[in-house]
Amino acid sequence: MGAYVNPKTGTKEEFLHMKGTKITRSEAAQWDNFTSQFLVCLVLNQSFSAAAIAYDQRERDAFFHPDDKRPMEFYIVSKSDLLIASNLETYLSTSDADDFIPNLKKT
Repeated sequence: MGAYVNPKTGTKEEFLHMKGTKITRSEAAQWDNFTSQFLVCLVLNQSFSAAAIAYDQRERDAFFHPDDKRPMEFYIVSKSDLLIASNLETYLSTSDADDFIPNLKKT
């Protein structure tokens, strides 16, 4: 995974509480809108948190690996808010053929 929330001010948690809508794990597992709103998974590691953005189905499915027992919270956040507080734009500008390598230009 590569797209992460990293707000310029405040914490990831504050950003998600202000800009996101918290949803259940089962709702997150079925999320399939990757155009105007995106699924964000807040992973609560022991020493830090990470807020990963699912910008496609493959990224969403990675949040649900059966061996991953870390505490997680799920949010839906608008594209416009994420473009300000993350590197999402890099991943939206790639095509499927680029195998998710940010900004790979075909020659």
